[in-house]
Amino acid sequence: MSKKDKPTTEDLVTIASFFNPVEAQIVKGMLESEGIDCFLANDVVFTVNPGYALADGGVHLRVRESDAVRARELLSEEEE
Repeated sequence: MSKKDKPTTEDLVTIASFFNPVEAQIVKGMLESEGIDCFLANDVVFTVNPGYALADGGVHLRVRESDAVRARELLSEEEE
């Protein structure tokens, strides 16, 4: 992946937040297995300082804006 292919924070949208970093990793893996690149925010902070991560809404699962609709569809299918 070249620098040009890497998303910037402006290209990413949060599609879910978790208060359990393990759950966030599992969902990230599920989406990646469907070909959707995912990024976690606050996952390391949660390990070092859970209070801060909780105050910021937990671990945020982010995807490219262009993948957001499909990612949300997959998440809703998992909930059923």
